[in-house]
Order: sequence, then structure tokens, then C-alpha cells
Amino acid sequence: LLYFECALNHCHSVGDHIMGNLGSRVKSTKPRSLSDEYDFIVIGAGSSGAVVAARLSQDPAVTVLLLEAGPEDTKTEIHVPAACGKLQHTEIDWEYYTEPQKNCMKGFVDQKSFWPRGKVLGGCSAINFMAYVRGCPADYDSWAAQGAKGWDYLNVHDYFIRSQDCRAVPTNKVDEKYQGYRNPLTTSVKQPYNLIAESFVEACGELGFPEVDLNSPGHEVGCSLFQHTIRDGVRCSTAKGFLQAAKDHPNLHILTNAHVTKIITETRHGSLTATGVEVAIGAAGSKASLQKRVFKACCEVVCSAGAVNSPQILNLSGIGCKKDLAAVGIDCVLDLPQVGQNLQDHLYVGLGYKAAFEQHERTTRTPNRSYHTKEQRAKMDKLRADQKGKLKFKNIDAVCAGDGESFGSLWQWFVHGKGPLSSSAYDAHLIARVNEDSELPDMQVGIFCAVPEKDLVENNRPREGFMDEFVKDCHDKRVQGVSLIPVLLHPKSRGFIKLKSSDPFDAPIIDPRYLSDKGDHDLKTLMKGVRLGHKIIKSTEAMSALVDYKIGSKLVEKYEVPDDDSDLIDNDAYVEDLVRHFASTLYHPTSTCRIGDVVDSELRVLGVKRLRVVDASIMPHLPSGNTNAPAIMVGEKGADLIMKAHNLKAQHKLVAPPPSQLDYYIAMAVLCGVPTFLMWYLNTYFFLL
Repeated sequence: LLYFECALNHCHSVGDHIMGNLGSRVKSTKPRSLSDEYDFIVIGAGSSGAVVAARLSQDPAVTVLLLEAGPEDTKTEIHVPAACGKLQHTEIDWEYYTEPQKNCMKGFVDQKSFWPRGKVLGGCSAINFMAYVRGCPADYDSWAAQGAKGWDYLNVHDYFIRSQDCRAVPTNKVDEKYQGYRNPLTTSVKQPYNLIAESFVEACGELGFPEVDLNSPGHEVGCSLFQHTIRDGVRCSTAKGFLQAAKDHPNLHILTNAHVTKIITETRHGSLTATGVEVAIGAAGSKASLQKRVFKACCEVVCSAGAVNSPQILNLSGIGCKKDLAAVGIDCVLDLPQVGQNLQDHLYVGLGYKAAFEQHERTTRTPNRSYHTKEQRAKMDKLRADQKGKLKFKNIDAVCAGDGESFGSLWQWFVHGKGPLSSSAYDAHLIARVNEDSELPDMQVGIFCAVPEKDLVENNRPREGFMDEFVKDCHDKRVQGVSLIPVLLHPKSRGFIKLKSSDPFDAPIIDPRYLSDKGDHDLKTLMKGVRLGHKIIKSTEAMSALVDYKIGSKLVEKYEVPDDDSDLIDNDAYVEDLVRHFASTLYHPTSTCRIGDVVDSELRVLGVKRLRVVDASIMPHLPSGNTNAPAIMVGEKGADLIMKAHNLKAQHKLVAPPPSQLDYYIAMAVLCGVPTFLMWYLNTYFFLL
């Protein structure tokens, strides 16, 4: 990785060529080429906004301007799935922090939660862990029951299909009838899959949770390997999927480093109407160096800035709670008190376990034989035999950073699009119902087949003395382990987002108010999730043989916790403290401009003409799983609503390129020189095996 990055940094022409192959290949329109007036202006090129802009541009009769506050997606780490943890606290992250949480986050500095949000083409789809989870049909039927007409499962299902380019093989328990193909957003299942992930699925089966396709209807609970938004081993963000497919549309202009400071409104024929946007153009730095510009919208302004920034932009435009706006000196043009309210987020507790493997520096030349039992060795041998002819490497159970950073792993990813670098290590999950009276699945247990990236742990700023051993293990690249993350899917707690000041460059006030619900439903459900996760690890034949003991996250103030805390898992006081100290965000904020409160069922802002919000903020409540796929679905449906309202016709198709590894070979040839590349390719087996 160091060699690769040095080559990119010092050979600019080579680097541009390689990133052209790995990235979205989408370039920002030069400011002098921009018009002052467009039919549609889309704010935010993230999970939903990129979809909306690409779809609207399918009609060549209209012009579309897509505004993104961050840069193009040329940062190397964006496109390497295993490097997703290195994208936080960088120039492509908004780097938000919440207000201090009274009821949890006690193990972290100031009891604040770190909220990374994507500030780049692709938005959060360019920095997330790439899990593709649709949620269950009951989620969307519940939306419709709460007043979101047309958002029931039968009406949204086709929008999932419309975006998807499924490349998961049938052996992965993927139901082909409910997948989309040759569409912009590629999804796949890690191949070859990890032994630990397979064992996790087997362990869930021991507890009565069958392996099913959780993205198909009829399976509210069960376990599966994740589908990921990964194409040929490279992240497939909405920029790479949708904007790349639309990059040759001359009617689509994309402006990066464009910070929207205000949506312009005026009263026309007695109605408040959105007429354009005010933008500060320029890379992050001195505000004085930014160029201010106004763009007019002839048809509509579409705000797709996400669950944090969409309510912030509405507030900056004078749309929101009149009292709160007056407090920061903003004139209210429309009193809409629910803007920024009803904030929901998925809360999880991380459980780290060391694997029952010897700690050693493994190489790619010899298979790993460090398992302690014959049964474990036999299981690995069987897995390798099943995959015979499909594998380029024998060492397919990589669960430590040393493996991912080896030259062999880099070669395997760069040439074949496989290996440890081709995955976030977030490989499998369980969806369960831990409360018998719950109408929806209420618990997700995901598994990371690795010790967490040290940057991920340190970004949350753990307090000294609480996670010292855990952080130490995360720094050791030889440590092999797994992490379980029980996730509260449907919290009762509600938070809010509002302005800190009238300065559009100030971060907003974010207060999710975790674990604040009356009756402690959220706390009790998470406690059950922690116990379920521990049961999967310690009480099943499939996982107990592979895990040695829990990595120490010790509550030093109250407990003397041994390396294995099995004896304390039934202690309510201990598990409650575990949740209150270490529960954290899974980066899934939603519902701050939800349907019925801020927008109608066609996503039009209540009381304002020609203005819509199209992103995760409109969701009536959280889905039963990760939110990226639902946010993309919202983008698809929102775009369709707009096109129908204006009688637009999709004359250009948006399709994914066919599966190919040619880009990798071209890039390697340019980087290393054709003769050297040919020599490496012809001698692969001698060199590696």
C-alpha cells in the first residue's frame, strides 16, 4: 500500500490514469462552463442525490446541476474496501460530534459520539462499510400505515431492483428472483468467503436462525452473508455506479467544492416558491477565498444533503421552527417546527474477541496451520477443497491487519479484485426479534472478521483506562480476532438537529438523545442483544472453537472483569454498564424531515412550491438494517416522482459495465511498466506459491 500510494503521489499522470480506472471517472464541471440557470438543481451528490441527478439527466430535454460540498472521489482509500476505516477524519468527512449524551457514551471523552458523514462525490456511500441491506417488507408497510402513501413494500420493491446490478453467485443463498441485474449499482458477496463468517452463519443456525436471503420478501429474521456495494473488488459508491453511468450526459453539470449556504425562496401568486440556491464555491480553507454564486432553478430544487445537512440547509433558508431560527438571527419565511426533529439512529455495542489462533506473522506462501484442533484444520481443508480452482491464495482466513497489508494481498486485490483488501471484513449478519411483542425485527448482530481498525476505535475518543487493552490489540497488526456488533434496530428514543448559529459553515447541533426513552426499552433491548451476541460466540459449536476470549474493554470503576466475562454476562448491572459505557453510533441517522411532518408522500416540502427533500431524512422510521440501500431506493423513487410530475422521458439508459478485470491489468501495466508487468503475470505461481 505504501508503494502504491507513493507511486500515485509522485507519478501524477500514472496516478490519474489508475484513479480513472478505480474511481468514478466523474469530473467536476469547470465554473466558467456553468450556466446561471438550470431546470433542476440537486443539492448533495450522496447516496440519494447522485441517483436523482443521474436519473433526471436521462431526459436530454432538461438541464441538471448537481452540487457537492466535497471534492471528487479521487482519494485512493475510497476505492479499496478494506481501507474504509481510514476515511474518517479526512478531507472527505464532515467530522461531526454530537452533544454530550446523558444516558450513555460514558466510556468516551465528553460522552460525545463521533458522526462521520461523507463530504465527497458519493457521499456516505463513498466512506461507509458498503453493506447492502434493504430491510424487511414490514418496514415499508409500516411507513405507509403512518401516512406515507405509496411507500409500502409493493410500491418500493421495484426501486430496489431498478438500481441493482447483482453479481452474487447463487451458492450464496441469494434469491435471484428478487435481484436486479445490469443496473448502475453493483452488489456482490465476498469471494472466497471467510471461514469465520461461514462459521458465524452456522452458529446462528444452531440457535434456530436459518440462512436466508434477507433482501428478499418472506424472510424477516435469519442470517446471511452480506451483499456489499463492491464491483470487481472496488467500492461501488453511487458516484461510481450512477454518476459514472451518466458522465457523458451533456445536460448534467456537476460542481464539487460547492457549499450551499441557502435555498432562495420568494412569494409568487401568494405561495412561497423555491427559485434557486446560493453557493460558496472553493476548496475548504479561508472563507474569504470562496466565490459566491447564485443558480436559478426553473423547475425544482431538490435537497438531498442527508439527515444532518438537509434540515440544516432548510433552517439556513428560513424554513423551520420560528423560535429556534429567531434565536440564531435568521428570519423565518415558513414556520415548520418539525424540521430537524424526530432524529433516529442505530445504536450498537461492540464486542471484541480474540481468535483461537496463534499470533504470528503469516505469509502468503504457506497455508495457515495454526489452528489448535484437528477438527478446525479439517474444516479449513474442506473449505479450500470446495473452492479448488477458484482461489489464487491458500490463506483465505485473513483476520489480522498484517495479512491485509502484505504485498501478496495488494497483488491479489489489484490484479484479481479479491483477497483481504476486497472487503470491509463486515462479512455476515443476523436479523432477529429479541422482544416477543415487537412488530418488527428489533436486533441485528453483525460480525467483523477482524480486530477493528485502530483509527475506528480512536476516532470515538475512548476515555483513558476504559479501552486501553482493546486499543493496544488494535495497534498490533498480528492480532487476529473478530468483533460482534449487536445493533438496536428500532429505537424509541428521539433526538433533534438545529442550528448552532447563522453561519452556514458552522456544524449544527446534533443531539440523538440515545437511551432517553421512557421505560428504558432501548436499554433493555440492547442488553438482550449483547447477550445474544455473546451466546453466538460462546454457546455454539461453530464459533466457540474459533474464539479464545474477549478482548478487554474493562469497566475499571466497578468491576474486576476477567479476560472471559461469561460469568458476568447474566449480571444485569454489568451488562447495563457495558451498554451505557460503550454503545455508539452505527452511522445511520434518519427521519429529520420525515414524511407527514416536513414533506408529503411525494417528498414536496409542506408549504413551499418547487422544493423537495429526497434522502434518508424523509424516512418515517429506521429500516430493519443498514440504511444505504434504502437511501438509494429513496433516490430512485424520488427521481421517478419528479419525472412523472414534469412528464420527463428517460431516453438514456444507466447500466453497469460488464464484469471485467481489464482495468486492473491496464493500471498495473502503466504503474510497473509493461515488461515488468508481463514478467510478474507469467511467473505468478512461482512468485507467490
